[in-house]
Amino acid sequence: MKKEIIIFGLVAFCLCSILLFNMNKKNFETKILEATILYKEDDNLIIEDNNHVRYVINDIDEELGARIVLEYSHINNNVIDKIVSYEVIDEINKNILPVELKDDGLFSDYYIMAYNKLNTMSLSEKISELFLIKYNENIKKDIEKYPFGGIILDKNFFDGKKKNDIIDEINYLQKVSKIPLLIGVNEEGGEINSVSVNKDLAEEMFLSPSELYQKGGLSLIRDDTLKKSNLLYNLGINLNLAPVVDIANKDSYIYERTLKEDITKTSEYAKTIINASKNTGVSYTLKHFPGYSNGIDTHTWVSIDDRTIEEINNDILPFKEGIKVGAEAIMMNHNVVKVLDSNNPASLSLNVHNYLRDDLNFKGVIISDDLDMHALDNISGKVLKALTRGNDLIIISDYEEGLSEISNALINNTISEELINYHVFRVLAWKYYKGMMLDEK
Repeated sequence: MKKEIIIFGLVAFCLCSILLFNMNKKNFETKILEATILYKEDDNLIIEDNNHVRYVINDIDEELGARIVLEYSHINNNVIDKIVSYEVIDEINKNILPVELKDDGLFSDYYIMAYNKLNTMSLSEKISELFLIKYNENIKKDIEKYPFGGIILDKNFFDGKKKNDIIDEINYLQKVSKIPLLIGVNEEGGEINSVSVNKDLAEEMFLSPSELYQKGGLSLIRDDTLKKSNLLYNLGINLNLAPVVDIANKDSYIYERTLKEDITKTSEYAKTIINASKNTGVSYTLKHFPGYSNGIDTHTWVSIDDRTIEEINNDILPFKEGIKVGAEAIMMNHNVVKVLDSNNPASLSLNVHNYLRDDLNFKGVIISDDLDMHALDNISGKVLKALTRGNDLIIISDYEEGLSEISNALINNTISEELINYHVFRVLAWKYYKGMMLDEK
C-alpha cells in the first residue's frame, strides 16, 4: 500500500510538472516580426511589418530606416510592450525595401517599374507626390516645381467653361508636371457633382445613387458609371472620389449621398461600380472608411462614432466586397471611431488604418479626406499625422504648409525617407497600373 502511494505521488508530481511547464510555456510564447523603423513619436518608434501593419515599440535604440527582426510576447492595441529580443538585419537603405517587391497586391505587376522610377526621383519630388492638391490658380506656376500626386478639381473650375478650354487646361497641367498627375473630381451624383453641373459638358446632372437605384436598379447604376466615366475620361479626368458606400439612417448627415438601402444592396452597389469602372480609364474611390454611419458633418464639427465593433464589422461589408473585386482606392473619414481609437479621427488613426490593411487585407491606395475640414481644426501637425498613420495620398489646399511640415520632420529625424518611399512607391505603382506612366516623358 505504501509503495502504491509513493508511485501515485511520483506520477502526480510528474503530471503537475508537465502541466506547469506547459502553462509557463504558454505564458512566455513568443512571436517573430520582421519590420522597418519608419518614424519616431515621443519616446516610441513606429515600425511597419511585411503586411503593411504598423506597431508602436519602445526600449529600442536604433536608427530610422533600419530593418529589424523582433521577438515579442505581448501586444496591446498595436503597442508591442514585451520585447524578448531583436536583431538588425539591414542597415539604413535609402531605396524602397525589397520586401515591397514580393507583395502580391493589386498593382504588383507594376512594382518593378515603380521601384525603378522611385529611385530616379529627388526627395523633393517624392514628398510632392504624397499630395492630392485642391486646385487653385497658383498651381499653374508651381506644378513644374512640385510634381504632386494629383489635383482635385471642384465645380468652380468647370463653371462657365467650354469643353475644349477644360481639356486644354488639364493637358497643360499634365504637360508641365514631371510625373503624370491624378486628376480627380467629386462626381457622386445628386447633390455632389462637380462636372455635370456645367450644361455645356452634360445634358443633365447625374442622378444620386438612390434615384438611380429606384429608377433602374444595379443595371442602371452600371450604365450610369460607364456614362460618367466616359465624360470624365474625355475631359482628361482619371479619378472619381466616389462612390459613397456608407450605411446610415434617415436622420444622418450622409444619408442623402448614400444608396439608402440595406447592407447587402449597398455591397452589391459597391461591387457594381468597381466592376463597371475597370478599363474605363477612370478609377473610383470607396468612401468613407470605416463607414460614416450616423456621424455629423465633419466639414463643420467634430463627429463621434459610438458604434460597437460588431456594428462596424457589419457596416464595412461594402468596403470588403469592393476590395474583393479590385477597388483601387479608399478614402478615410474624420469621425472619431471610439471603439477603434477614442483619441484620433479615423483619418489620423494608426488603429483604423491597421484595421483596413490587416483585417481587410487592402493593398491599394489609402486617401485621407480633406485635411482642411473643420473637424481637424484643433489638431496640430495634421499633415505629418496623416502620413505617418498610413495615408498614401493627402488631400489639402495649402501645399506649401504640407510640404514644409514633412520636410522639417525629415530634417529633425522624426521620420525616415523609407516612410516617404513606402507611400510614394504605392502611388507610382497605381499610376503604372492605370496606364498613366507607361509612355511618360
